[in-house]
Amino acid sequence: MLVDALTEPFEHVDAATAVAIARDVFGIDAVDAERVETERDDTFRVTGPAGAVALKLAHPADAPASVDLEVAAVEHALARDPALPLARFLPRAGAGADAPTAERCPQVDGRVARCAPWMPGSSLRATPRSAAQARAVAAAQARLTAALADFEHPAADRPVAWDLQHLARLRPQAAAVPEPSRAAVVAVLDAFDRRVAPAMASLPRQVVHDDANLDNILVDPADPTRVTAILDFGDASRTARVFDLAVAASYLLPVRDGDPEAGAILAAVLDGAGETLDLTGQERELLPLLTACRLAQRLLLGHWVVASAPDDADAVRRSLAIATRQLDALRPLLPGDLG
Repeated sequence: MLVDALTEPFEHVDAATAVAIARDVFGIDAVDAERVETERDDTFRVTGPAGAVALKLAHPADAPASVDLEVAAVEHALARDPALPLARFLPRAGAGADAPTAERCPQVDGRVARCAPWMPGSSLRATPRSAAQARAVAAAQARLTAALADFEHPAADRPVAWDLQHLARLRPQAAAVPEPSRAAVVAVLDAFDRRVAPAMASLPRQVVHDDANLDNILVDPADPTRVTAILDFGDASRTARVFDLAVAASYLLPVRDGDPEAGAILAAVLDGAGETLDLTGQERELLPLLTACRLAQRLLLGHWVVASAPDDADAVRRSLAIATRQLDALRPLLPGDLG
């Protein structure tokens, strides 16, 4: 099943092993490692006299080609737009500065590792919402999308559960969503089938980042409208270009009292993206519904994860409460049968 990988168990490595891999594989003078919570891999902030790096060890079931896609996408994007706020992956020790890589590690049964500089900034989760910030995030994502426009990779068409083009395949997971959210999610799934699926063939397609969530976008703490990093290409795939904007918009929607209204956020997203991308009328028209589709996707997959692995899902439960509020805030902008 498409979703099985999201809860497939694996044995986590410890900090000492992370330090050893950083030192032995990537030549980092590592002293300490601190685990960073992620969905599907082992990620560590590894520190040493020269500063900090991010070390990621892929899930044992992840194909090396999929991890190589991440490395190649960053390289390609930086070649097209060197000013993008991306962390360039580091080479294997002794390989030379121009050989960023993902490496199989015998220390952890051949799991694939990659290492990159630790990027500065605060996550969107830690900063207040604003239309100016939404515009800046969309502008940064659009620049990345433009830089990836001609990117090709053998793994680009791998199926990813978080890719909106596969939303209809998640309908069985609706059984795990409690009411009244289930009815709202099913209504969005029906709208996807009626309005999005028939339009898919005419939407511009390419490889996109597709994961501008609150933890993957970092901003300057002194200026939360300045994006300092775009992280984690683990969901990158070839899909409809506008899906990347819908993903970003879904996380930028209002959560707290005083946040900008959903309409202001979506308008800012379109304005920011339009600085770089020549969005079609169809892409602009579909953005509110696609944003609702992403929120429905978050509810479908999140409730399924909670039902499948309830002992390790506190963060997912908090995310579900936020997605529910955001879908409610978006309703006035949706087609009449969804609003």
